[in-house]
Order: sequence, then C-alpha cells, then structure tokens
Amino acid sequence: HRWRGDTAAPAPRTGRRRALSTLLGIAGLGVGSPTLWLAWRQWMPQYQVRLATATGRLLNQPLPDGSTLTLDASSRAEVDFYATRRQVRLLAGSAFFAVARDTERPFVVQAADVQVTVLGTRFEVALEDDAVLVAVDAGRVQVRDGSGARHELGAGQMLRLAPGQTAAVQTVAAVAAWREGWLDFQNTPLAEVARRLERYSLQPLRVEPDAAAQPVLGRVRIAAAQGWLRMLPRTLPVSVQEEEQGPGTGRTL
Repeated sequence: HRWRGDTAAPAPRTGRRRALSTLLGIAGLGVGSPTLWLAWRQWMPQYQVRLATATGRLLNQPLPDGSTLTLDASSRAEVDFYATRRQVRLLAGSAFFAVARDTERPFVVQAADVQVTVLGTRFEVALEDDAVLVAVDAGRVQVRDGSGARHELGAGQMLRLAPGQTAAVQTVAAVAAWREGWLDFQNTPLAEVARRLERYSLQPLRVEPDAAAQPVLGRVRIAAAQGWLRMLPRTLPVSVQEEEQGPGTGRTL
C-alpha cells in the first residue's frame, strides 16, 4: 500500500474476530458444497484417454461403460466421460463406435462442426477433407450440422456433410469396411482416394490437378492397393508414374 501511495491496509483480525471469520467461511462452504459437488460431477471427467494410430495400424479401444471404439489408421480421437454424458472428439481420420446403451448418459461424437448423439448403437464417423461422413450400422443416431440443422439416420443409412453442399441421406451396404481390410468408394474423387490409401502405406501418392476430380467407383482390398493402382489406367483416363521422393519411391497419378 505504501509503494502505491494508498492508505495503509487495516490490520489483520486476530483473536475472536479471526476465529469467527473462519467459522463463517467454513459455514458458507458447507452450504455451497452440494452445488460444488454437482458442478464437479458435471464438468470434471471421470475417464479420459487420448488415442492415435500410425500409418497402416488400427486400434480397438474398450471403454469403461462397455462400449468399444475402433480407430482407423492415421487417426486421432479424444475420449472424455462425465457423470451425465460420454463425449468423443474425432480430430483426424475415421472411427467406428459400438456404444453400450445408457439412457442417462448420451454418447456424443464431435467431428469438426458436426455433432452425433446416440444412446446405444453402432456407427462410423469420418473426416474427409472439409466434409464429415456419418454411417449407421445398427440403431439410430441424431446428427446436427454446423448450421444447427438436425438429421436422423437409421441402420444402413449414410450422410455426408460438406460446406456448400446439400446433405442427402444415402443407403450404404457396408459400414466402416476398413475394419475388414476393404475400402469402398462411391464416385469418390481420385484425390480423396489417394489420401485414403496413404493412411495404409508409407509410399506417398501425388495426384495431378487435371486428374484430381476423376470419380472412383468400387471396392479396394487394402492389402492389394499397390496392385490396384497399377491397374487403375484400365478403368480411368489416367497414367501412373513412379518417381523418386526422398528416401523412398512415390507414385504420381
């Protein structure tokens, strides 16, 4: 106070006054403790785990509620379980969820600005460039996009949400086929196909701009992706060229 030029601070209370002040403070804490406890249960996670996979590696992660999260190659996710909700943030790649039903604690997946909410079901969420894909294997899920619009999906349905595009529910034969070693492409741009294949191979792929939009339709066996690339010129007007890229050999489409 002297350094700031203020008047001197009042002397600290001692004796009975100090004891009375302490007791009143404890009493106030006791009155507020139920509220503090409820707030703590609401905002402090009871379970946390951070998950990441390397190129070509999948991860099957059991969760404490009996649910299971399967993380695709080159993917990242954060899991936080609270008293009243179960929350997962998908940061990169794809994930498949087999969710144990709990009506008291909804299971929420956040991917970019898309939020998927379920009580108990099996579904996939994937990040593809600026788009988010949601596909349901069993049960029902509620999807809310960045604008606040809501969509409801059932088993065998898929929704792809991308800025500037109209979201339309589609049917899908297989959900998260990558768990079984396959990749399904439905008129997927070749540039996106190349990025998908790079999750499973250390060999880089580069797509020239004039070939990037070529649509790919079909199913690719992940273990045989290199052979599929060599055969690609038979189905698309593209060529595949080997090129030296640092320590390894890459391919240009």
